[in-house]
Amino acid sequence: ERLKALQKKGVFTEAEVLELSQSYYFLMSMRLKNQANQIIHDKSDPDNYIHIDKLTTIEEATLKEIFKIIKNFQLGIKVRFTNRLLG
Repeated sequence: ERLKALQKKGVFTEAEVLELSQSYYFLMSMRLKNQANQIIHDKSDPDNYIHIDKLTTIEEATLKEIFKIIKNFQLGIKVRFTNRLLG
């Protein structure tokens, strides 16, 4: 909802909002899958740590791509914010 509000204000494009939303939902699904495995199989308290050695090749590649997306968004926000302060 916050991303949609920023899109309406022209901060993000529709494509950017979609990309960031998909990244967020992928990360949350990984987190929930990990927590379910901890509860059901490991009989341990769930945490938010994803063990890289337990990821599939596709999950690992997707995670790396998501980190690039997040880095680019952070850089874009920094540039926009700086330009607004200076301009």
